Amino acid sequence: MKRSGDIRIFEIGKVFILEGEKIEEKRMIGGALSRRNKKTEEVFYEMKGVVDLLLEKMGVPNFSYGQTVSRQAKVIAGSKDIGWIGEIDKKLTGDVVPMVFFEMDFDVINEIVEEEIEYRAPSKYPAIERDLSVVVPQEVKVDDVLNVIENASGPLVINIDLLDIYDGEEMEEGMKSMTFGLVFQSYEKTLTDAEVNKIMEKVIKAIEEKDWEIRK
Repeated sequence: MKRSGDIRIFEIGKVFILEGEKIEEKRMIGGALSRRNKKTEEVFYEMKGVVDLLLEKMGVPNFSYGQTVSRQAKVIAGSKDIGWIGEIDKKLTGDVVPMVFFEMDFDVINEIVEEEIEYRAPSKYPAIERDLSVVVPQEVKVDDVLNVIENASGPLVINIDLLDIYDGEEMEEGMKSMTFGLVFQSYEKTLTDAEVNKIMEKVIKAIEEKDWEIRK
C-alpha cells in the first residue's frame, strides 16, 4: 500500500508482561514517528528531541541515554532504566521510510517524579536563540558534536536541539553539515548579546579544536 505524508503516533496505555510465571500489568508511554523525506538518523534525533521535551515537561530529573547502538538506546533516569528509543526494522514496517519508536514505563516515571521534591519555576527572563552549523566527516555522529557543544557551552545554555542534517551538492564529498539550535537563558538576569556571543565563541573554539568547520 502506498503511503503518503508523515506518521506521528502517541499513546498511554496498559500492557501485560510475562515475568516468570506471573503476568504483570504496567502503564506505558509509547510513540512512533515516520518522516518520508528524512534520513533515519534525522528521524531518530527528532524523536529523541520529542522524548527530551516530554521528560522535561513531566519533571523527570537527570535523564540521559545509554550508548546508541544501531540507532537504539536505553532511556535512563538516575540509576533506573525507564525505557528505550530506536528504529523499527524496515522488515517489520514493510516500507523504505524510516520509522522510530519509543516506549517508557509510566509508573516508574511517576515514582521518580514524586521523589523530586524541589520545584523550580521557569525563568522570568527572556531566552536568546542561536543557530550553529557544523561541517563534519560523514562518520561523525550527532552525539559526538552534541557532547562538544554541551561541554563548552556552560549552564546558561538550557537546551540544544538538532535542527537539520545536510549532505547535498554544496557539501564536499565525504562531509555533512549538522545544524543545532541553542537556547540561552538565565534565572538571575536578562542576558545580553555580548554575553551570548562570548559563549558562542567558546563553543566555536572547541569545535575547531576537533578540526571541524563552522558553516557560515
